[in-house]
Amino acid sequence: MYFAHSGSMPDKSDWQTLEDHLASVGELAAKFAAPFHASSWARTAGVLHDAGKACPEFQQRLEGKHPPIDHSIAGARLAAAYYPNDRINEGLPLAPIIAGHHTGLPDSGDLTARSEQDASVTSLEELEDRFADYKHLLPSESSDGRVATRPNTSRDSQEMYREATFNMFLLEHLLFSALVDADWIDTERMMSPENYRRRLEAHKHQLSLQELLERLEQHLARVTSSAPQSAVNSARTDMLNHARSMASLKPGIFSLEMPTGSGKTLTSLDFSLRHALSNGMRRVIYAIPFMSIVEQNAKIFKDVLGADNVLEHVSSYDYGFSANQDDESNERSLREKELTQNWDAPVVVTTNVQLFESLFSNRTAKSRKVHNIAGSVIVLDEVQSLPDRLLRPTLAMIEALVSMANVSVVLCTATQPRFQQCWPFTASVTQIIDNKAQHRDVFNGRATINVEHVGNGEGLALSELVEELMESKQSLCIVSSRKAAGMLYEALGDYQGDSEGLFHLSAMMVPEHRSLVIANIKQRLSERLPCHVVSTQLIEAGVDIDFPTVYREITGIDSILQAAGRCNREGKLGHPGRVVVFECPDFDANRPKKPGWLSRMRALGTETIQYFKDLGKDPFSDEGIDYFYERRYQSSGHVDDSLDGFQGRPIYGLITSQDYLKHHLANGAFPYKEISDSYKFINEETVSIFVPWGATGEALLQEIEARNSSDQALYQRIQRHSISVRMWEYKKYEEAGCIRRIGTFPVPVLETRNGARRLYDDNLGLLDVDEGVIETAII
Repeated sequence: MYFAHSGSMPDKSDWQTLEDHLASVGELAAKFAAPFHASSWARTAGVLHDAGKACPEFQQRLEGKHPPIDHSIAGARLAAAYYPNDRINEGLPLAPIIAGHHTGLPDSGDLTARSEQDASVTSLEELEDRFADYKHLLPSESSDGRVATRPNTSRDSQEMYREATFNMFLLEHLLFSALVDADWIDTERMMSPENYRRRLEAHKHQLSLQELLERLEQHLARVTSSAPQSAVNSARTDMLNHARSMASLKPGIFSLEMPTGSGKTLTSLDFSLRHALSNGMRRVIYAIPFMSIVEQNAKIFKDVLGADNVLEHVSSYDYGFSANQDDESNERSLREKELTQNWDAPVVVTTNVQLFESLFSNRTAKSRKVHNIAGSVIVLDEVQSLPDRLLRPTLAMIEALVSMANVSVVLCTATQPRFQQCWPFTASVTQIIDNKAQHRDVFNGRATINVEHVGNGEGLALSELVEELMESKQSLCIVSSRKAAGMLYEALGDYQGDSEGLFHLSAMMVPEHRSLVIANIKQRLSERLPCHVVSTQLIEAGVDIDFPTVYREITGIDSILQAAGRCNREGKLGHPGRVVVFECPDFDANRPKKPGWLSRMRALGTETIQYFKDLGKDPFSDEGIDYFYERRYQSSGHVDDSLDGFQGRPIYGLITSQDYLKHHLANGAFPYKEISDSYKFINEETVSIFVPWGATGEALLQEIEARNSSDQALYQRIQRHSISVRMWEYKKYEEAGCIRRIGTFPVPVLETRNGARRLYDDNLGLLDVDEGVIETAII
């Protein structure tokens, strides 16, 4: 008898047999693959994945008597041998999935080398003899996934091949996910029964989608009945009802374009729950570009739907473990932590980074959740924020999900990007709100946008900008860089003589700090106290905040309209609020020497405004928005102006390359690692630094020092006190002696104690090395 996992009993009574493990993983994988109609392929992968454990060497390994062996490659070789039929070889697409279930999907060269190495030691005949006792677990045939090779088009053969190839790329990632998650869960059942129990327990606390919809309906009914009568609230109700009427449509790609402040968040959730129920889908995934919005939306959803039904998954999320909480609260936190591994929850709130990088990743941990994306409604909030350089592979993935995985995608924003010419497979997009122009008139009437300080050398000097901001009792100024934000904040303080009522927001503040500042701002606004805020663009989307006066440094038209949504948001002023778009020459000295994305958006915004000013037209009309997006997505063909990858490293082109089309479809030999490494939202290596700011941060630091080791729960908690910096910035802090390592804890710590350079400011957050102040001990 062969075993898959060892236990603690000398008589091996608690060891898991190989047959039990293969059968269980095959069953689970088949269940996970049912939503994308590939159960037979998944069951085959599950039964074969640990075939290499059926050998004396691995059994000795379980007893601690043999060095590690590559037990994953044997199943890959058997897959090719058992299913060699037809033009689309069913065994070979499974080979990288099985071979990579521990180490990640391999590139073809690595897979070939491992197969040849294994064949030099163990013949195929010997493999088949060892596996003979388990062959009965395999399904009779594995063709149900072959739908991937049937694109839904009648276009020319090359376009059909490209679509079919991309579909196969997605199918293999879905199957890989189903196998990896099934293997981890069954292993957890054997090796970590407490975690397995907690995972099962989580489902008992979750409501059905129908029950969640009923909770949402009750909440919206209360909000509507208590809201004062106004044109704004009437338009919000009208758009909600119209979205509800469209929810019974069949799965596809949808556009939900609603003005800022029109109730887009809950309207999109309402549509998604109804649409999921109408089409037999399993969950709603709400993907958001900025972590600050994730925190806000997750709180809204948890308040409405209940905390057990909403899974929040971002790198900075604190699962809420605390010695001061009761056992039930800490147990909920542990359940939520388990579910982030595979997104097994009815509503998931996450970032675009988590969603899309997982879909392109070859890594096991990031891939576990992918199979649970199938059978979902995905809401892409602020969809215009998808990185331009990754647009083509991202849009191809959206189309493939709809085609292959019973997914609907809702493109949600106040300024819908014009993707018409960008869809690789010519997607059809359905508009959810068809009378948006009427509603835009209501919402756009809340504020006027002044562009006199843009173009023709008509910018504002820093001193002039300060004076204009201080003329209003309450004002918000949004700039495009943290250096500009720091410069303006200090100038406002110098002008006023103190910092009373002055606030600064940027990504260089730890999330906990930022949340407290936003709460203070909202309180001063509600009490009508003087309040002047300088922020980077993080405040533009999802932050429910309302100023009578908003200034926005010149940028893209979409971002300007987002900023305008922070002005007279509720329409309570009795007159239009004031939005001013400006250039400030004093900020130019701090701009990066090499033009980047922000420089490009600034140039396109200036061009659009100047062009429509010359025509005597509104640059923020539909015509102006069309012009901006047409120019934004118009590629010059230059490598630095591409919609398919950074620095000449194509992704869509690599997956669908004409040289590889038939090769990929025949044997699944995608360059998985290269694609995974290339598809990154942030095209620079970053490092997360823990900042022990405030009482909570100091307490966490003491806990880290006491443990002097890595702990997953503690690691998750420190994320709300951490900041990501680029590698070259991190090296500057390290060289200046501002970083310290504590034992084996994986996150570097910003040194803040006596004798260290004071680099975290209570107003500005993390400072550059040359801005810090040396702290000395006071005895």
